[in-house]
Amino acid sequence: MDVQMIFVLVILAVTILLLIFEVFRIDIIALLCMLALGWTGILSVQETFSGFSSTAVIAMISVMIMSRGIAHSGIMDHLVTLIIRLSSTNKRKIIALVSSITGFLSAFIQNIGAAALFLPPVLKISKKQGIPASELIMPLGFSAILGGTLTMVASGPLILTNDLLKNAGLDPYGLFAVTPVGVCLLVSGILFFFFFGKWLLPKGRQTQKGIVSQKKLIDTWHLPHTISYYKIPSSS
Repeated sequence: MDVQMIFVLVILAVTILLLIFEVFRIDIIALLCMLALGWTGILSVQETFSGFSSTAVIAMISVMIMSRGIAHSGIMDHLVTLIIRLSSTNKRKIIALVSSITGFLSAFIQNIGAAALFLPPVLKISKKQGIPASELIMPLGFSAILGGTLTMVASGPLILTNDLLKNAGLDPYGLFAVTPVGVCLLVSGILFFFFFGKWLLPKGRQTQKGIVSQKKLIDTWHLPHTISYYKIPSSS
């Protein structure tokens, strides 16, 4: 084992520890790892920054930006209203609708982003309908993963696979090349939770105990959770 191999193993071990203990944000840890490989001379300057010219990296960054835009557009609040109106208080219908919408959306944005995007609306549905959040979040997560197999732009591994094929001089897959397989996987997952979720999903318990009066007031009147601070000068 030469010196370079030892350096790589040390950098890898430190990176894993930083990720586990969340010392810094994930993107900062990734940049530090990249720079460490360049500073130690393991990679040349061109090799160190070659990732930013990769179509896979740019595609994932673009999808994350789009996910953020959807989150700020306010469309998720309308989806919550639609889901509640269509499903009423039927828990199985709510699970099916949440899973279907999440799976479809995750076909065009990062599946991690889709899950994060739907988490606040799902928690709101859980509170309004009195359904344990644990019974909605698990189908949400699996649907986001399975929905990522509908197209070649939704899943990180599929994006990287296409990039590697292109770099190897082979023909990359088309956008919808994996759609038939992805549809089968997503539909199977939705049907599984619809029919067997009652017995297999983790049971939770909705309770209002311990909620302070301010929290009850905010939830009752649907008040914003933003807190503003104002300073009154002494001369006022």
